[in-house]
Amino acid sequence: MAVSVLPSTIDRTFFGLLESCDFDKIIECSLSQLKCALPLLTRCSLCSLADIDAHLQRKRQSLTQVLLSFSEVNNLIACLSADFNEIAFDCHSQLALRKKQCDAGDSVSMNYSDDVIANFESYSIAQQFKIIITEVKWLISLTSEKTADGKFSGIIPAPILQLSLFRDWITKLICIALHELPSLFPLCDVIEALLYLNNPLDMILSLIINSPWSAAEVCCNLIKSSHLNHPDSVTQVRIDIIRHICRLSPTAISQATKTCVAYNKLPQVLAYLYISEDEGGSASINKLSEFIFTHRRLAKSLLVTKNQTSPEDSELLAMIRQTIDRELDALVRESVFTSSTFYRLTTLIRLCSCLRELNNYKFTESELEKMFNIFPQLPLGTEKEMQLTMLALCLVIASIHQMSAYSQELSTWLRNLARNDTLYTQSNDTSIGQFLLLIAIHYHGNQLSTISEMVASYLNIKPSAVKLSNTILKQIITYEIFTEPVISQRTILLSVTENLNANMKGYLPIHCVCQLLKSRAFSKHNVSISEWITQQLANVALPLHPMVQQMITLYVATTTPQQHNMRSANPQLDEQRIRDQFEKSTDKHLASQLVFLYYILSHQEAVYTEPALASKKRPFKPYSSELMSSIPTKLLMVKAYEHRYQCSSLYASLVKLLYTNMPQICKADMWLFDTSTHQKSNLLVKLFSPHLSGESGMDSIYKQYIKLRLASESLSADTLPVLLDSIKLVQSSPADCIPRHMTLTMAQTWLAYSRIAPERLYLETVKVLRSQHGSLKEDQLVTDPLLVLQCLPTCRQPDLLVILLHLIGVYSRASNRYFTLHWQNKQPHGTVALTEAQEICYSLLSAQDSATIQIMLEHCLPAVPANESILCDQRELQTLICSEVHKIIIDNPYQAKLVSFQGYHSKLIPIAIAGIPSMHICLDYVPELLAQPDIAKQMFAVRLTASLCEQYGVHKTFTMAKLCISTVVTLIGVLPARSVISNIIPILPSVNSMCQHMPVLYEDWLRLLAIFLPIFATYKDELEEMKQKPWSYSLTNS
Repeated sequence: MAVSVLPSTIDRTFFGLLESCDFDKIIECSLSQLKCALPLLTRCSLCSLADIDAHLQRKRQSLTQVLLSFSEVNNLIACLSADFNEIAFDCHSQLALRKKQCDAGDSVSMNYSDDVIANFESYSIAQQFKIIITEVKWLISLTSEKTADGKFSGIIPAPILQLSLFRDWITKLICIALHELPSLFPLCDVIEALLYLNNPLDMILSLIINSPWSAAEVCCNLIKSSHLNHPDSVTQVRIDIIRHICRLSPTAISQATKTCVAYNKLPQVLAYLYISEDEGGSASINKLSEFIFTHRRLAKSLLVTKNQTSPEDSELLAMIRQTIDRELDALVRESVFTSSTFYRLTTLIRLCSCLRELNNYKFTESELEKMFNIFPQLPLGTEKEMQLTMLALCLVIASIHQMSAYSQELSTWLRNLARNDTLYTQSNDTSIGQFLLLIAIHYHGNQLSTISEMVASYLNIKPSAVKLSNTILKQIITYEIFTEPVISQRTILLSVTENLNANMKGYLPIHCVCQLLKSRAFSKHNVSISEWITQQLANVALPLHPMVQQMITLYVATTTPQQHNMRSANPQLDEQRIRDQFEKSTDKHLASQLVFLYYILSHQEAVYTEPALASKKRPFKPYSSELMSSIPTKLLMVKAYEHRYQCSSLYASLVKLLYTNMPQICKADMWLFDTSTHQKSNLLVKLFSPHLSGESGMDSIYKQYIKLRLASESLSADTLPVLLDSIKLVQSSPADCIPRHMTLTMAQTWLAYSRIAPERLYLETVKVLRSQHGSLKEDQLVTDPLLVLQCLPTCRQPDLLVILLHLIGVYSRASNRYFTLHWQNKQPHGTVALTEAQEICYSLLSAQDSATIQIMLEHCLPAVPANESILCDQRELQTLICSEVHKIIIDNPYQAKLVSFQGYHSKLIPIAIAGIPSMHICLDYVPELLAQPDIAKQMFAVRLTASLCEQYGVHKTFTMAKLCISTVVTLIGVLPARSVISNIIPILPSVNSMCQHMPVLYEDWLRLLAIFLPIFATYKDELEEMKQKPWSYSLTNS
């Protein structure tokens, strides 16, 4: 008689044989194993196939001979001979009757009477089938209703199914019914219903053993149908069944894993699939790490449980701790660190870090002792070794609240790392020296949250998992190893980051420098960081790292001396090193040149905005004008605009600094320009007449024009000499010898070049126009922009005047900026107050602008007899000058009043009124001019009002005209007769002009003539002499 074997003890080999129906090997198995699969084997031996061959027939005969040794086989053969159609019909009728009684409200028990249970063995096979199938189907209906309602009451009593005496036989009947009635009796539904019986594990496993090809399907269905509200006993049986199925069938493992992940259910099963109890060491560590890293959400739901009523949770945590302890023991025993050792230790550290995040994992005393036996002995030769040491250090810091008993070992380890100078010069991303410096800096600043974020980023966990409430590490680092002077000296040993850009993540050496710049540690301890910053700025790339701009801002702030300590300032960056950076190619070193430009502009801003820096003992001076003129500022800004999305906020900051430091290149028309090359002209040769090409001088003009056109097609460094030669040629040649297309091309090319690289162009152009080479400097033009105005007499060509007016605007803006900053920063001394100094500065700038307007207006007078043609050069010159004066008046309307009170040539009045739209504001100043004691200014007011009446026929003009006539009438009555003849007669045409445009004034005009005629008749001879004199008005001869 074979010894009975529980289905839970069946091994994977026998189950695989059943699944593949390998009869040759099945008959070689033990009788105890065959007994568990007796229903399946009996049915297989009785099935007849039409296409069966002789070999398979012999196998079946051998199997039948083996099965005959079991006494139950005859009963099973009788069961297989039952009429299952009739059984199915009777079961349907019985279930319908029971359902009807339940709907009617009768308290019908699902259990059979005691007589049925007592006489169960005496019933026929068909009756036993009907009882068991009806009972199981009714159990299925009850469990499905409870699942739909979400109400689970625990174990459901079913005495007929739990008879210990007939349990084995009932299980065999269910196995046969599953095969013979698959539509009425689905396997998954039957197993789900049997879960609610007492101790159903062996019964369910027997069903699965007798249906081996459905193991994966049953496993997946058990996972899908699990519910959080299921009783714990049911859930535990469900997990045990899935475990046994996965142990028996390898094909069910992958299906169960996918189902657990897809439905986020039963993480205990998923953990079991990754961790095998019979495996230890690194294999188990790898599986455990794979499970936790791959399925963090499921692992957290398994490890973090509020009510750990299930023993599986504690069992899993104990398994994890045992696995970690075994791995630490194995690593302690290894004397040589191999590549395999590094991999295993890295995996172990990552696993412990993840467990800290998921379950706040705490190390035992044994684990801590083993860790401090391993970590300080780690080698530091290669990058991987340093990365492993970094991870070990981060794990210790994250668990520092448990290290109170190992403070001495930790202090020794950190001290040995801090003394190793090679750790600070590493250029990789995992520099231990850089990491220790950052930890020390943040501890000095009491920034524990920043330390937590930094450690968590290295361990790839959440900052909340890093506990830094203990002061052990702070005491060791800040007082024993890294004092503030030591930090400052060690920081300059850090290697600069090559090609620093925004794609680099994590904490870099620049973070250390920025933190120390905030606290002025370098200047406080006399440690020079300027060389390191210069090298780092020279090693940046696009897209810019956000810390670069912050570092420059902080460094510029630390170069400013403090009031209480004049020596507490860093030196400014070396000018020659900066100049070398701008001599490199802009395309290849755009990022470094942009950050150096930002530094220079920020430094200049700090120099001029910090009050009274000139009186400081420590040198703090702006960079030279030679350096500023050698920087292609505008070209860099054009490039920065093209890459503005890669420059972060640097482009906006550069625009702001340029507006305050270099307003001469921030005019709106200089930025609204297309820098594309000019198109070629097909009429190049036709512009010169054939008979002129052979004349003297025309060959040189023609050749220069060819060079100019070629240079204008592609702007480069070679364009500047061609432009200067063209300007010199146009200035020295007669106007009728230079084709207008050549001068127009020259002006367009010059303006296009100035929008890209204006620095050298401006100075060289002024030198050419003034015929001064080498003697003129940029500073002279900034402090005295009237030097540029001295070129006006030589610029009688309109296109040449366009260039000169542009230069005038540039240097006027630069001069305004220079004098404004100069007077703002000038220390008050004696009785001169700061506000008085500012008033002096404002008066100086106003006088400078008014002188500019006066000189430009005088240039509107024709040098030769006037040409009345509208298209003449003189008319174009006047239009250009009036437009420029209009811009100045718009910027400062006070200039219109100042120029009016200073006065200008009477012939310029109609030109100015017609060409300068903003001159209409002079109407407000007419009463003041008429009230002046100087008769010349009063007469100028009359001429000005006459021109305004001609240009603006409004009520205010009428009022001023009436006032002027009234004033003239008064003057005739009070002035001597000779004075009336010399001053009143020249303005009579202006008064007549007022009356012509405003006929209402004729009455006043006639009254004036009635008073004036007697005087005119008396001094008729003197009037004839006055007609021979030119009438003009200026302040000098009034």
